[in-house]
Amino acid sequence: MSSSPPPYAKLNPPHTANIIPRERLFARLDQLKQNQAVWVGGPPGAGKTALVASYLTVRSMRSLWYQVDSGDTDVSTFFYYLRETVIAQFPRTKNALQLLTPEYLGDIQGYSRRFFRQLFARYPENSVLVLDNFQEASGSQAFCDAVQVALSEAPPQFCVIVISRFVPPDSFARLCANRSIALLAWDELKFTATEMHAIATESGIDQSVLATLVDLAQGWVAGLVLLLEYIRQKGSTCLPQARNIARQALFDYFTGEIFAAFSEQDRDALLRLGMFSSFTELSARCMTGTQNIELLLERLFQHRLFIGRISEPFRYEFHPLFREFLCIQAGKIWPEHELATIRIQAAHLSEQEGAIDDALGLYAEASDWPELMRLINRQAAAMLAHGRYKTLSAWIGRFPEDIVVQQPWMLYWQAAAEQPFNPALSRAGLEKANTLFKSDNDITGRFLTCSLALRSFYMEWSDAHGVDAWLPEMEVLYARHGASLPPEIEAQVLAAGIGIFYRHPGHPLLPIWARRALQLLTSPGFKPNEQMPASDFVVVYYLHKGDMEASAQALDAIRTCMELNETPPVITISLAAYSTIYAVQSADHDAACRHVDNGLTIARAQGINVFDAILYGLLVHAHLSAGNGEQAEAALLHMEKLRLHWRRIDNSFVHYLRSGLCLLRGEAAGALDAVKASMAITEATGTPLQHNFGRIGLIHALIGLGDFDAAKRELAILHEFADEMPSYIFGFNALLAECHLALKSTASGAELLAAIGKAFAHGRQHGYMNAHPFWLPEFMSELCGIALQHDIETDYVIRLVHKRGMVPPAELIEAWPWPVKMYTLGRFSLVLEDLPFRHTGKMQKKTLDLLKAIIALGGRNVTSARLADLFWPEAEATSARSAFDMALHRLRKLLGRDDAILLSEGKVTLNPACCWVDVWHMERLMNEIEDLLKHSSVNEDRLAHLTGKVLHLYQGAFLGSDCDQPWIFAMSEKIRQKFLRQIKSVGMHWQGTGQYTIASALFERYLEQDPLAEEFYRLLMLCHDAAGNRSEAVNTYHRCRKILARMQGSKPSEATEILYRQLSL
Repeated sequence: MSSSPPPYAKLNPPHTANIIPRERLFARLDQLKQNQAVWVGGPPGAGKTALVASYLTVRSMRSLWYQVDSGDTDVSTFFYYLRETVIAQFPRTKNALQLLTPEYLGDIQGYSRRFFRQLFARYPENSVLVLDNFQEASGSQAFCDAVQVALSEAPPQFCVIVISRFVPPDSFARLCANRSIALLAWDELKFTATEMHAIATESGIDQSVLATLVDLAQGWVAGLVLLLEYIRQKGSTCLPQARNIARQALFDYFTGEIFAAFSEQDRDALLRLGMFSSFTELSARCMTGTQNIELLLERLFQHRLFIGRISEPFRYEFHPLFREFLCIQAGKIWPEHELATIRIQAAHLSEQEGAIDDALGLYAEASDWPELMRLINRQAAAMLAHGRYKTLSAWIGRFPEDIVVQQPWMLYWQAAAEQPFNPALSRAGLEKANTLFKSDNDITGRFLTCSLALRSFYMEWSDAHGVDAWLPEMEVLYARHGASLPPEIEAQVLAAGIGIFYRHPGHPLLPIWARRALQLLTSPGFKPNEQMPASDFVVVYYLHKGDMEASAQALDAIRTCMELNETPPVITISLAAYSTIYAVQSADHDAACRHVDNGLTIARAQGINVFDAILYGLLVHAHLSAGNGEQAEAALLHMEKLRLHWRRIDNSFVHYLRSGLCLLRGEAAGALDAVKASMAITEATGTPLQHNFGRIGLIHALIGLGDFDAAKRELAILHEFADEMPSYIFGFNALLAECHLALKSTASGAELLAAIGKAFAHGRQHGYMNAHPFWLPEFMSELCGIALQHDIETDYVIRLVHKRGMVPPAELIEAWPWPVKMYTLGRFSLVLEDLPFRHTGKMQKKTLDLLKAIIALGGRNVTSARLADLFWPEAEATSARSAFDMALHRLRKLLGRDDAILLSEGKVTLNPACCWVDVWHMERLMNEIEDLLKHSSVNEDRLAHLTGKVLHLYQGAFLGSDCDQPWIFAMSEKIRQKFLRQIKSVGMHWQGTGQYTIASALFERYLEQDPLAEEFYRLLMLCHDAAGNRSEAVNTYHRCRKILARMQGSKPSEATEILYRQLSL
């Protein structure tokens, strides 16, 4: 027999066509449902379910009916089926109501609150949630807690009705005390004489006999139904005369009498149908072999003999009391082997109709272990996906222990069900399963067992050493059978790569697996259920390898899959974490923060707290990358509070991030202490990837402390790790650390430039915009400045500077990609975003005049009042202010940046973070030259370099032809005099050290600016003479004589004449 699976019977209310309406209790329920919950409690057969079902029908109320059974003791099963009920009514709710999977187990109360809030939000006012047969799962505290949450979260105008054989458990005392629960108990549920007469109206029984029946039933409707049927079969003379018979005794006696009156064929049919919790006419016909079985079912239904109808098409279910009676009778009538055969038949029919839980139970009761095993193997993966770990474990627990220990697949599923709760115990079961799979030569079993074991170490996140015990097995398996794996198994195998990567990031299988996993993720025929397990591995692998293109492909494939398919929140949160790492490596700080915020928002909304510490740790990374120390500190404090201390790698992560924060602040000693603490954990846990992340921080800390030898040793180890993995991003970090070492140690300039060339060529090749995990802003700015000065990877460095928004180095390098460059020495010109600016029109000239004035007045803290006086001297103060504001607006617009010119408290400043002015740069260079000349031992290489820069910059008078303005002339003369003084000082230094050629060149440069400076002719004459070029010295005298005579009609001084005569001897 085959049919499409019907709706679950437990999710459908009974039909009410044959139920007597009880207006008395309907009115009472109208009153009671003003509370959040109504508890309908009474003995079996009291008419509780019929009452509530008919009430909802008569009042036309929207309802959600859930029939509790023993399977709901696993609260994951309860939420699974309840979710199915809501989805059946509201298909779009599928993504809003999440399954109770392991990531929620840390806060089931929180999960329950969110679940019921989402559930209640879907229903209109005056709706009802019915939990029928509460007592069937009341032994589970988790189930009781979930129901309490439902009662507490029910909004106004929404009522929860609980139907139970018992009063509320003690754990519901608070809800009862604050009157959240209204109780409709047995005393009120009892049928009145009038109601019982209404039930018996069609029976044709004499009124005096009916009065006796009513008295005997004592308000218990099940008793009345039995007595009526008994009278039909036996007659009124057979009624017992005793009163106050116990309900159970009454039921057992009369049910036995009535059952005996059925024909043998009908009795046999009822006993067989008693195997089902619910059934259709089709399954009833197959089970009993009776073609007209519907006649018996209809007769029972019309006589209200403990059978109800649910759903469309009709499914039947016996009253629990009657079904229990039938099961007991079956055990008495049929021998065990025959009973087992009947149960197996019922199990097959249940399985075909989609009633899997019923089928599992029947196979177990029949001790048909092969069939139970077959069905578990078929359903286990789905049960795990639904979060029903404990249910799966319970079903396997039905097997005798001596069978389980011999069945590898049962051991495997048992271990899989245990893994979220106890990975170590799970692996012990996997070892046993693997031994048996080997004996059976079950290749698929061996692959899956190894994969699950290897992944467990990554999920445990505490110690990776155990990977070494499983890895050889996987290596051999894959070498022999990897090429012939079916896709769904292949994805599970590739997923194990994350466990291997955790322990052996350079393992030769990993690049092969990563390429294949990426192919699966990006293939047109992508099947999420089969191929998504490999997604964690492929993203983690490529991110840490530093392959940005492959990482982007994998992340895009996962996003596409999420858009097209229902996605559990845990995958969405994982994607947010991986996207954060990618954004940090791409130097997209805003995107990284958005991804973290998105991940935390989903985690909070769903009550998944296992990722919180990691997400905050990634936020620390993002802030460190952006140079935001305070925000990084705040995020790190959150991480420290939220970390799960048993996850030892999280503890190392905290220390590691602390070291990064110390490095950002320049606290090398603190960084060293923190990174050593981190590396002690990663060493003990056998996690080389995390260990070498720490090594990057260790190297920079050692350099900061001046321990260059130790830094060099660690750097060699880091290079070796990067090459063996291989990892481009680790290689980039190693090359940058090498630059840091060369910059701070005694390495030669050539060695430093060679190191910078290698590092930036590597960065350009792989498109790196970040030195993840540690970005040291001042160091990187200095490195980029040196690279630009020496034309090393200029295009890449400029992109890097722009992308990172780098603050220029202390040395205001002209080659730096300044947004605004201003040349004022010998001319005035602008370069905006590396393009020369050409102004047109009178309006632009006036705007540029304002800029010249700001520079001439120092460029820093120039009062707006002074500028207004210069440009609008005749205007009133208010008008001058308005004119100034408009001019400033135009100037900012012309420069293309509002932040280029800062205005604070009426003072104007050119922003040094984005504006370069040649005169500022020259002043800084000259100040450094002055400092150099003060030392007894002058760094002459540095002096020559700085002097060359100054000479290059000074192209003439400040603002060239515009220097006739008084406020310009003062600045121009000040700069000129300082320039000349410095040329003299430096020239005399070189003269004093015997560097006559250099000194002569400087003195000549001085004379270009001041041809009447007679002293410099004498200095130049002395240099030529000392260099052995006396004739040039004499020529210099004659040049001096001519210039003085021509320009001022004078003769050389006596000092010059004396020097000349000495040279002429």
